Order: sequence, then C-alpha cells, then structure tokens
Amino acid sequence: VLSPYYGASGAFSRASYDVYLVTRLDGFTVADVIRLIDRAGAQPSSIPEGARFVFDQAPEWDTLAGRLNENMKTAATRLESMHQSVTLETTAAYLKHQTSVIGYASWGSSDLHSRLDGSRARQYNSYLAGAIAELYTPHGAGSFNAPPENDRSAVADMIADGITGVKGYVYEPFASSMSDAQIVFPAYANGSTLAESFFAASPYLSWMDVVIGDPKCRITIAPRAPGLSSQPAATPGAELAYYPNPFNPSARISFAVKESGHASLTVYNMLGQELAVLFDSAVQAREMYAVTFDASSLPSGIYFTVLRAGAHRLVRKMVLAK
Repeated sequence: VLSPYYGASGAFSRASYDVYLVTRLDGFTVADVIRLIDRAGAQPSSIPEGARFVFDQAPEWDTLAGRLNENMKTAATRLESMHQSVTLETTAAYLKHQTSVIGYASWGSSDLHSRLDGSRARQYNSYLAGAIAELYTPHGAGSFNAPPENDRSAVADMIADGITGVKGYVYEPFASSMSDAQIVFPAYANGSTLAESFFAASPYLSWMDVVIGDPKCRITIAPRAPGLSSQPAATPGAELAYYPNPFNPSARISFAVKESGHASLTVYNMLGQELAVLFDSAVQAREMYAVTFDASSLPSGIYFTVLRAGAHRLVRKMVLAK
C-alpha cells in the first residue's frame, strides 16, 4: 500500500492523511523496553555539539541497490548543510564502536565485510538519548528473542546498546520499500517526531517493516551556522522574551538592551536560514521594545530568535505548534 505521508514535510495529522503512524515498543527484555521509553524522554533540550550522524555504505551493493548508498550520501550532504557533524564511510570497512551517535544507517549483516573479524555484525555503538537508526538488512526485526537466533544484525541488539528509535524488517523487503535516509535523518534533525521522520521516508505502509520507539519523541539540534550559537546564550547586555511559547500562529517578542546603540532582531529556522528581520534600528538603553512575529505561512517546528546589540547577542528558541 502506497503511503500518503511519504515525502511529506509538514506535521502529521490523522485528518489530513487518513492513516495512523504506528510504532512499537520492543526489545530483548522488559528492562530493555523500559530503558527505551526512558531514553525518549531523557534527551537534553539541545543535543550536545559533539553529536554525530554515522552512515556506513556498502559499495558491493551499488549494482543491485545503489539507491540506498546514494541516499546515505545525500543525507550526509543535507545534514552538513545544516551544520551537523557527519561520518560517511564509503569504503568496504564496516564501522563499529562509534561514539556520540545521534543518527545511524548501515547495511548491517548485509554488508559483506561486517563479520570479517570473526564476530557477529553487531555494531556496539554508543548512542545519545534520542538517537535513531535505519538497518538495511532483512530479518533484522524478525525476532526479539535473546540471544539472536543467528549471526545477522538485530534491531534488538541496537535497542540493548542504547538506540531510542529504529526501523527494521521482518523478512525480505524490496530495497525500494526501505527508509529513504535523505529524508528520515534531516527531518528528524529539523524537529519532526520519530514517527513522522520514519513514515515520511517510507514509500509503503506495512511492507515487512516495523518502527520501534516512542512515536512522539523528537530532538532539538540548535543550528551551528555562522552567527548562531549551538546553545541558547545568556548575555548581561540584553534581555529577550516572547509570549506565548509554543505559539500559533503569532508571538509577541519583547526586548531591551542596557546600552544605547543599534539592535537587530532576526528569526532563523533549524537550517540556520534567515526567515525574517523583525527589527533593525537604533535603540535607547533600558527601554522596552516589542514586535510581533507572524508565522502563518510557516510549518510547525522549531525556530530561533537572535537579538544582536553591539557586542551582545541572545539566542532563544520558539516552538510553532499548528
């Protein structure tokens, strides 16, 4: 069944798409499931700056299913344009023991080099809370019995290793039915929920696949473009506040500076792209100024307001919830 939500860029609603986005909570043990749930609610307000997206291509599949390798490459390019850290492995090497991982995709045991060291194809990565993964291997979600019944990669292993969300396959899916990496990871980094990210990247519904994780889990990765801080910065030279937050469709933003001079107030999206200059003029010290940000034409998501006044700068996060 073709998915009506495939390729969608906006927030999901049952009324708009006439389907449900269904995920599961599963693992080797009940304790694994409880930890999976806890991780979905434990991610920090902003993902640490050292977080990495790791994509492990398998060149031997270029002839039969090169689209999946190409999608990883495109995902890496898109995430780098969002100023995120990316590791893209393009050789025959099979990556293991990666650290600070917030997003991961590989061929798992379908990578012919995954077991050359004599071990199972388990990755043993260290995942940050909120991390998601796509495993391009059949049978990866075919069993949640411990230990795994064979030496194939298992999504349950990834759950035990600390992943928060993962998509796997219960049998032999078509390559065309597997998640599109160039959609799922940039969407997730841009503020879409776990369920929205995986289903927007999946062409079909119920085609031998299963998504594990809290469907409403989402992460916040602050933009790292020039002029923006990766963490909301505090400065003694200015004050910035807005109401309401979350907002829909407009918010009233007020600010004051402690020294007379020039000030600007600019709104950016998660990509670090400038959306609107709300104020750009001379200001008087300690006088309160107020403007209105109208987001009627923008999709739901996370936006950043940047106040610049002389040598001072403030970055604050706003959530548009339509």
